[in-house]
Amino acid sequence: MLVEASSDKLRVTWPALRIWGRPSLTDVCAGALLLWLLACAFVGGTTGPLHDAGTGFHIRVGQWITESGSVPRVDVFSFTRPGQPWFAWEWLADLALYLVWWVSGLPGVLVLGCGIIALSVGVLIQRMAARGANALVIVGLLHLIVGASSLHYLVRPHIVTLLFFAVAIHRRAAWWMVPLTALWANLHGGFAAFIVSLFVLAAGLFLEGRAAQGRRTAIIAAACGLASLANPYGWHEHAHILEYMRAGWVTQLVDEFHRPDFGTTEGAYFAVLMALSLAAVARMVLRGQYAESMLITAWVAAGLSSVRHIPILAICAAPAIAELLTDIWWAIPKRPESWSGLLDQIALDHAPGFRRLTLAFPVFVCVLWLVPLPWPRDFPESRFPVELATRHGTALAGARLFTTDSWADYLVYRNYPRQQTFVDGRSDFFGPRMSLDYVRALLAGPGWQWVLDRVGVNAVLLPLHTRLGAVLERSAVWRLADRTAQGELFIRR
Repeated sequence: MLVEASSDKLRVTWPALRIWGRPSLTDVCAGALLLWLLACAFVGGTTGPLHDAGTGFHIRVGQWITESGSVPRVDVFSFTRPGQPWFAWEWLADLALYLVWWVSGLPGVLVLGCGIIALSVGVLIQRMAARGANALVIVGLLHLIVGASSLHYLVRPHIVTLLFFAVAIHRRAAWWMVPLTALWANLHGGFAAFIVSLFVLAAGLFLEGRAAQGRRTAIIAAACGLASLANPYGWHEHAHILEYMRAGWVTQLVDEFHRPDFGTTEGAYFAVLMALSLAAVARMVLRGQYAESMLITAWVAAGLSSVRHIPILAICAAPAIAELLTDIWWAIPKRPESWSGLLDQIALDHAPGFRRLTLAFPVFVCVLWLVPLPWPRDFPESRFPVELATRHGTALAGARLFTTDSWADYLVYRNYPRQQTFVDGRSDFFGPRMSLDYVRALLAGPGWQWVLDRVGVNAVLLPLHTRLGAVLERSAVWRLADRTAQGELFIRR
């Protein structure tokens, strides 16, 4: 009897395993995106998932956490603000990045980051298919989503927000979102945007006359807010994030807070995404569907104010856009024997393949790691001073060095724990005064000498053709120590 029961169990579960192990079209699309991201990293061109050395800085923060056995509360990386209060609000992501790096190096970090990005897009594809989108609409929108968001496809903690938003925002509010938010609050500050989005949805549900569901969504949003206090800094983290997001100087100095430039390729993709989002909003308003339309409108406004919000807009709007375009597609009359009729049949036949995300994708990620590919062992030389750091590593680590914030992140990664920074990528920590002093010195503006002298800068490492570099080359106080295709190093005489 036990044998028969066991045999029956096997007969029941084996087809399920075959279904969940058989690759779907969603797996194929997510896998293709993963390969594209890795190819960008292998080529080392002008874009790619390792084109922000903040990845390396986060790895070293994670290493510091491991070695100290505590979460940072004061600065340990700069010589300009040592010992000042610092909120390492992404500490758990930093720790995870370091542990992956410790086990498998930079290639492992690259696979993890690109896998999370691809998985978030795979989940979004599944949500579009669940709204009845046909196969060709999904493929077309996939191109638009990646084109508008690819600028942010970097191996940094914010990709956790992309994944968690894709998983949670298109589902009815549920209590599992509360522990998710508690985890999220220790990985990335994007948890705050999710909580606000839940309250927006709750308000829209009340307008739709669905008071019970609106009340439940608001209660769960409030519970998520309370759960987010389960971080090492408590409510002080929330106050710090709010202060940082409201700071006017940030929008001037930090690239990811800039408004979209519609003259760029990414800006053109965003323009199309915004137009389709507003078309979907108009349709939903006419139908009395206020919750989702309010959410999308809020993120359109956020996208217009800052490019960092565009990927979240794509995640929130994609299912509604897919539903709109699919309805338009089916409304167009077509003859079965025509090319349009053939496309119609292709779209209909392949739609079910996008409704599943199976075990094939994580298996593919694991197998990919074993393939002998040209895995990068360092950040791209086209963007960072790899050669200069190799030649002068000891001197740079021991100097009071002025360099760009991005290069400072890279040097912390290369020369940890000796490298100290003037400023680095933590704009929220350095604040307006230090950030403006940094820009003043970099542009050789009035008082730039005082900025460097005040903190005893004795070495300057810059990209080629900067204003400060041109001034230092003519200065009797500084000498050019080395120059490569990436940059130039000046030493105080």
